[in-house]
Amino acid sequence: MTQLLGFDPLSFLGITNLKAEEKNEVSQKLLDKISQYLIIRISELLSEKDVKNANSPEDIFIIAKVKIPNIDKKVRVFLEDFKKEFYKNVKI
Repeated sequence: MTQLLGFDPLSFLGITNLKAEEKNEVSQKLLDKISQYLIIRISELLSEKDVKNANSPEDIFIIAKVKIPNIDKKVRVFLEDFKKEFYKNVKI
C-alpha cells in the first residue's frame, strides 16, 4: 500500500515534533489509517461487483485506476478530506 500512496504521511499532515524512534511507528499507523480511509472512499465509487471481485485492498486501487476516470484527482481530494478530518479530531 505504501508504494501506491507514494508519500510520507507525517509530512503530508505537517507532523514534525516526533522523536526519531517514534517516526516509523507513527508513520506506519497513519499510513494504515489513510489507506483504510482511501479504500472506503474509493469503494464507494466502484460497483458492488467490482468491490466483491477485489481480493485485497491493493486490488481496489488497481480496479479504480482502470474503471474510474481521473481517479488520481479524486484521491487527492480524498486525502485533503482525510487531513481535514484528522485535524478536526486531533486533541492538542
